[in-house]
Amino acid sequence: MKDKREDKAEKINEQKSGDYTHIIVVLDRSASMNGLTGSTIAGFNGFMKEQKNVTGKATASLVKFAGRQNWSYDMLPVKEIIDLDTSSYQATGGSTALCDSIVRSVHRAEGQIKEMDNKPDNVVVVIITDGLENDSQEFNKEHVTKLIEAREEEGWDFVFLGANQDAIAEGGSMGIRASNAMNYGASDVGVTQMYCCVSKGLTNYRTKRSCGDDSKIGFFVDEDEEEKTDI
Repeated sequence: MKDKREDKAEKINEQKSGDYTHIIVVLDRSASMNGLTGSTIAGFNGFMKEQKNVTGKATASLVKFAGRQNWSYDMLPVKEIIDLDTSSYQATGGSTALCDSIVRSVHRAEGQIKEMDNKPDNVVVVIITDGLENDSQEFNKEHVTKLIEAREEEGWDFVFLGANQDAIAEGGSMGIRASNAMNYGASDVGVTQMYCCVSKGLTNYRTKRSCGDDSKIGFFVDEDEEEKTDI
């Protein structure tokens, strides 16, 4: 049985490993997602289950949004995350305040990270929506683009997954690289495939970062690929 000194040493080594990723998921819960509740819950839970098994430290924040934002948890170790269910994820919102949700989520994380002694080496913001912006009250795409560009200069990465739209173009209009954007079908099959793809992409990202690769890493295709595949 490990004593307190050994346990503390392990935590210090983990913190110094250069292998700490913070994952922020900005998840649509507007009314149009209602028919996809079951596949969203199952897909998200599978996504987090895989991340629990990836080598390296990871924390996560989950914000669900429609007209306003609701944080399910903040900076929580992924190994402690409890599965979503029909009580913790309900698509009952009527509108899509996408820009407000992105900016507020990033600002919230910035404030938290600023106060941390052991800051994440990598921050990934995963944005999942089935609709276009239609209800932001404070921020617009110009604000989002400037924010994303500034954070990417600091090493953050942004991923955009969209249904019922051209996600590559929509993500690009907010400054998100084409290799980090993907369309998905607004169906149970499409949602399931989307979560498999983003989980695989994040696992690849974390694995490469843990090996010291600090280059731009495409989540869905290599950076130099031009062809995009929808699901």
